[in-house]
Order: sequence, then structure tokens, then C-alpha cells
Amino acid sequence: MSWSVDLFVSGPAKLSDLAAEVESISGIRLKRFVEDGEERYESQEREYLVIVSTHDLSNDGDREYENYSYQISVWPVGREGEDREVSTAFLTRLYEQLEKRDRYRLMLVRNLGAKLRESAPVRTQ
Repeated sequence: MSWSVDLFVSGPAKLSDLAAEVESISGIRLKRFVEDGEERYESQEREYLVIVSTHDLSNDGDREYENYSYQISVWPVGREGEDREVSTAFLTRLYEQLEKRDRYRLMLVRNLGAKLRESAPVRTQ
């Protein structure tokens, strides 16, 4: 089984809006792909592969995937241990930057099994 770290996002109206925001925050360039009617964005970096897409995961324990429209997956490449750390650090920084914008519900998960963090926008009246 491949190891990944994933950020689930609820909020943007379109996947392309989320992809543009990921590019703006991280500085990576994402390439758009459409296969069998499914849209996704990818970037192959030196230490990891980033995929921004929709998902069809069902809720699993405390991981309520159905509350999130989008998934940002980061898969390490190369040196397993070091690249896992780099992948986790990249997605944690992205989580923190999106959280600061206070627009999206977010959930950070390791290997689709362990919820690391979760947050929702603070609503002021």
C-alpha cells in the first residue's frame, strides 16, 4: 500500500478555484488533466507528487470525508522516510495557509487512516 498525506477541503465552488489557490499559496504549477470525465490537477515535485481532485470516499469513524468536496493528496517519491517528512511538511503548511484565510472547512489525514487536524471557518455575526 502506498503512503500519502491528504488534505480534504470544503468551500470553493469549483475544483479549478482550489487548484489556483494551491498554486498561489505554494508556488507549485499544477497541470490540468481530464480522464473519463474526471478533472484533476497534478504537479510532480522533486520529493512528492501533488494531486488536487474530487473524491468518492465514504465516512470512516471520525473521518467524515463526505463533508468535503475536494482532496489534495501528496505522495512521496524517492527516499521513503525523508520524503514522507517533506510531504507532510508541505501539506501541513498548505493547511495552515488555507486555515488562515478562514474560508474553508479542512481535514488533514495521514494514509487515509489517522486524522491529524481539522478546522472550520470561524463565523462572526
